Amino acid sequence: MSLSPHICLIGFGNMGKAIFDGFQKSNSKAKISIVSPNIAAENHLGFSDKIQRVTHIKDLIGRIDLCLLAVKPQIMRELCLQIKDHVSNDALILSLAAGCSISFFQKIFGQKQPIIRAMPNTPCAIQKGVVVARQNEFVSKQQEDLTKSLLSPLGYFTWVDKEDHINIATALSGSGPAFVFLFLQALSDAAIELGLQEDIAKDLALETVVGSSSLAKHLQDVDFEQLRQNVTSKNGTTQAGLNVLMQNDQFKDLIHKTLQSAYDRACELSHPDE
Repeated sequence: MSLSPHICLIGFGNMGKAIFDGFQKSNSKAKISIVSPNIAAENHLGFSDKIQRVTHIKDLIGRIDLCLLAVKPQIMRELCLQIKDHVSNDALILSLAAGCSISFFQKIFGQKQPIIRAMPNTPCAIQKGVVVARQNEFVSKQQEDLTKSLLSPLGYFTWVDKEDHINIATALSGSGPAFVFLFLQALSDAAIELGLQEDIAKDLALETVVGSSSLAKHLQDVDFEQLRQNVTSKNGTTQAGLNVLMQNDQFKDLIHKTLQSAYDRACELSHPDE
């Protein structure tokens, strides 16, 4: 791979824009090409000699070192069939689409094509997200480093040892924001029913979750159970509430069933009838 790799970004939705924003803020020597049919809406992006945009991959000038696919899973097969003849055998295919396995791409691009499957979540749009990734055996160290440099600006980035761990991460960090939003809604709704005005209830719920998460991140050497105990006084208000949540392990069981269901669905989506 050259010292100035050529990155082709296909798809310019929330995730594609987040990656582009991170790229602009970095000191990367890479060149990036955006492939999007809606180029008229992107005039504000501030293109330079390192950045170009085209309506189709066939119009790109020069070799593509990394092809980053940031499109919805529903159109992924059709897209890959359209671009496969324009991508070299050793170019890296980097997918951000849920439910599209490494084998899915190998069947289209070839068994020895370097492929990385990554799973970002929606907070990546504000650089506060989580991205997990898994590579196949044909991905080089340079390609791994380039991928990390592209995705790390989105938030927390990590590699996983098995592709199935992508499905677990999909259930936890991919679907997790929706579970957190539901918890926020339940907290604020309960406070409203008790008599607190709506705007204050929503603010208190949000700031409590944000603050608690920030404290847990600040005190990473302290496990979650100890943090919970630090808040809990014997026979106090917290204990009274926890007695309900923790009765017969019902809360833990509910969370386990929730993640299990999301994980099972992620596995089904990753192994469609291809």
